[in-house]
Amino acid sequence: MNDNLTTNQPNEKEFVAKNKGSIRKTIFALLASFIAAMAIWFFAIGAAAPMERVFYGVVVELQNADRLRIDHDLSVISGSNVQIYVVLRGQRAVISRLTNDDITAFVNLMDYPTADTHEARIRFDWPPDITFVRSSMGLTTITIDRTINESVPLTIVPNHSTEYPYFEASRTSMPTDIIVTGPADLVRRVEHARITLEPMGNLTTTVNLTIPSEQIELFDANNNRIESSHVSIQTGTEIAVTINIAIRREIPLRVNFIHGVLNQNNSNMTISPQSIIVTGSPTAVRELGEYILLDTIDDHTILTDSRFTLPIRVPAGINIGPVAGWDSPLESAEVNIELQNVLRPINIPVANIEITNPLGREIAFASNNFRVELRVDRELANRITIDDVLLSVDLTPLGTALGEHTVPIEVTFTPQFDGRAYVVRTEINTNIRVALSEPPPEEPTATG
Repeated sequence: MNDNLTTNQPNEKEFVAKNKGSIRKTIFALLASFIAAMAIWFFAIGAAAPMERVFYGVVVELQNADRLRIDHDLSVISGSNVQIYVVLRGQRAVISRLTNDDITAFVNLMDYPTADTHEARIRFDWPPDITFVRSSMGLTTITIDRTINESVPLTIVPNHSTEYPYFEASRTSMPTDIIVTGPADLVRRVEHARITLEPMGNLTTTVNLTIPSEQIELFDANNNRIESSHVSIQTGTEIAVTINIAIRREIPLRVNFIHGVLNQNNSNMTISPQSIIVTGSPTAVRELGEYILLDTIDDHTILTDSRFTLPIRVPAGINIGPVAGWDSPLESAEVNIELQNVLRPINIPVANIEITNPLGREIAFASNNFRVELRVDRELANRITIDDVLLSVDLTPLGTALGEHTVPIEVTFTPQFDGRAYVVRTEINTNIRVALSEPPPEEPTATG
């Protein structure tokens, strides 16, 4: 019976050989599960294990600076931007994910409400489940000073060019001064504020700019830039800047005469200076015309060589530039007239007056002769006679009026003296008094 049982059971070697693949797979699966379990165990042990980590470059914040300035009129001079390192301990899984932004190192400035140098305590905030170990510093030095406001001039630095005849006439800003606020020691070092303009190339017209206050920079007396977060600028949001571009022009001076009897043949006139330099906006300068008129002179009153000082008048917005040999600003010009002819008095009889009398009225003059003073070219002075001086009176404008009247008298010359002689003064001053009456009745004509 036992022999039969032994014979019917599988041989062990045959079983192993027959199931070799399955056994091998089972062993590998068991081994992999064991390794995975060990890895999970080690990871769990490692993640949960505490570790220390150093965080470098943590900035110490100075908190409540605004409250310190408002409540106590104080500002921080120094102590900003201090960096330290901080050591924290915690589970590896937690602490490995932290950054410097998760750590706050700060000084509460309200704990130091006096103007002095303080050894301020550094405080810390960190995430929960983390332990603070140590830091490189527990105290930091801060200096606090009284807050003041100072007004400093604002300088505009240009960045453009001009070509003749254009030039920069002025450069203005609104406001012209800047209020600087901060610790007294720092604010008193500020000598001026400055805005440097962007390049604008060659300018031929006035430019108006709007500059944000963020572009304002502060400088000391040695032209060193002052960079401090403790100093602030109190301005509006924008600075208005105007660059006025003007133009130069040389323009002659001129004198006119009322009657036009003075000319280059009978006189010599000089104006000093002959021309001036004017400046102003391009439009205003171009509108000046070809010359500047000093005055219009009554040439009948020029009896002898004469000298005048005449003001130089220019429109509003036009400036007179300096002239070599003259004081600046130039306000007047000298006009010198030298006569090249001679004065010749002459008496004109009433009979020589040509009268236009359409109504045929009787005329009575106040005098039988009239004295006329002439200026005549030198070479003709002895040749002019009463026949060369033509007087005329026109009674037409009086209509039918009778009685005494003052009427204009016109003086002309024969062709030989036309343009070579002129009246400078008459006894009657270009007017003559006449008495008009009805014409006498016509005498009856005799008949048969």
